Amino acid sequence: MMFVTNLRTPSEPTTINMKNALLFVLLVALFPRPTAGQGLIFDSAEFSKLPKARPKTGVKDLGTAPMRMDLTPYVPTLVRQGERDYTCVAIATAVHAIATQRAAAANDTDSRTILMKYALSPMYVFNKIGGDCGNGVTLAAVATFLRDEGSVAFSTYDATRCTDSQIPGSLKGTTNLIRIKAAETFFNRDSLKGPNRVVEDVKDHLAQKRPVVVGLPILETFKRITSANPYYAPNRRTKGGHAATVISYDDVQEEFKLANSYGEDWGQDGFFFMKYADFAASVEQALYMVLAPEPEADGKPVLTRLGGTFAFKNVEIENRAVNEYDQKPRHVGDGLYFLDKKDWKLRQRFRLQAENTQQSEHICVFSISLNNQIDIYFPEDIKYQPLNAKGQNQAPRIFGAGVSDLVLPSGRIVVPMDPESTLIIKETGTDYLCILYGNEPIKPELQQILERVQASSGPIMQRIKNALGSRAIAGQVAYAPDHMEAQVTPRQGDILPIVLEVKSR
Repeated sequence: MMFVTNLRTPSEPTTINMKNALLFVLLVALFPRPTAGQGLIFDSAEFSKLPKARPKTGVKDLGTAPMRMDLTPYVPTLVRQGERDYTCVAIATAVHAIATQRAAAANDTDSRTILMKYALSPMYVFNKIGGDCGNGVTLAAVATFLRDEGSVAFSTYDATRCTDSQIPGSLKGTTNLIRIKAAETFFNRDSLKGPNRVVEDVKDHLAQKRPVVVGLPILETFKRITSANPYYAPNRRTKGGHAATVISYDDVQEEFKLANSYGEDWGQDGFFFMKYADFAASVEQALYMVLAPEPEADGKPVLTRLGGTFAFKNVEIENRAVNEYDQKPRHVGDGLYFLDKKDWKLRQRFRLQAENTQQSEHICVFSISLNNQIDIYFPEDIKYQPLNAKGQNQAPRIFGAGVSDLVLPSGRIVVPMDPESTLIIKETGTDYLCILYGNEPIKPELQQILERVQASSGPIMQRIKNALGSRAIAGQVAYAPDHMEAQVTPRQGDILPIVLEVKSR
């Protein structure tokens, strides 16, 4: 039997170990440690099924915008996904984006408190949508689940890795979930048409303190991001990707700052940067989330006011100049307004302007003539299908697809959107211009609502309320007497209509 003996003197091991330790530190500095997993599957077709953010209004508006917007003070303590986990999408949305937006609204800047108070559980979402820790998920799947089902608070189930325990049995049947109001896309490279506005659109959302979740291609250069070199510049597309959360922009440096899901000891305290040009050339998908009102202490949703304004502007061409004039209507009862002028001429030009004055609201605008002809003005990507002789739609159409009917706070809708176009009175008689304000999406049901209006008779407002059914607001509505404005705190129903009667001859 042979034994290997250590013949070093007592002082030698310390010297050699110190050399080894210094060598190890040097190697760690030269070669960053392996990153965690990725987890985003690019599915352009599925992503395109999410509602699209409405395009910018065509009305020229010289507004103000900050040169920098940094939401870093509102970002929660960054969490780390497992090194072989594919959970980046759930973390980027449920933790980093949602918690940052909620904390910014509450002006809360304690990162640990933000994580425990405002973040949602990423592993609850990942497990519920059937996520496989060895395979990724799509942005659309996670966003849709957060909208339709929701998640428990991070403090309730704080797992972040697949090695953590699965969803506790006590949570599997829970109904006390926190949902987002909506998730909307505004960039999908595979369906990109026209100029690439992604940089400006991301900046617009950040300026309103809404983080943006993006899908990026991941190359080997991502593994070499360090605190000393925190920039990422992918130069080609890949089949797989990674989700991250954009939380700041800087027009002076022309760069975005993004929160990653590799923990705070990666990159620059868990963040990395992308120059505008690199971002525009490489980002694959982008969406933002609209949050529901914060629940009360007992978990019940807060009752929020619903409503807005609706304006009729006649357009006149005078001395080769185009002028708009506001018409002041008067309220005659129950949300119905009349114009004092009742002899508008054939082919009179006009524009409509609607604003929501309370919160993120769903809005649809349409008109109904005395002979039941219906035209939809907003969202502009849908047309009403009149019934045929058998009372059936002439062709099938999916009303829930395409541009969203959601309008963000203090949003303005101008109809038509093209500043060089106007609406015109096509036939003499009486037309009713109608606007619906809703807390939930209206567009998917709009065709059925209009069919019921078309098939009914009687006073126009009563026809509309009957067509809305249980979604019609019940309660005391405050109507302005001398301009079209209404406000209500709904306790039953979620759609508030306003109608303007326009007579021409």
